Amino acid sequence: SENKSAYFCINSKRADFVIISRFGDPLAVVEYQGGAHYQGNAIVRDAVKKEACRKAGIAYMEITPGYSHDDLAVLINRLPA
Repeated sequence: SENKSAYFCINSKRADFVIISRFGDPLAVVEYQGGAHYQGNAIVRDAVKKEACRKAGIAYMEITPGYSHDDLAVLINRLPA
């Protein structure tokens, strides 16, 4: 972004996991929504991350403790190669 404030707002965010292509390009951001996740302003932080991913063309996935290995495989297999 040309706007320094906007740049630092996004640049300061962290993801739980990032899935990358064989070339090192980000394909998906994975956020684990465990029991302690919804503290403070977590919902606002996640909304910013989700919008940044959308604008960048990167998939944004939220997983919960109930996800199985099969559920994760389905999500991952939907990603572009």
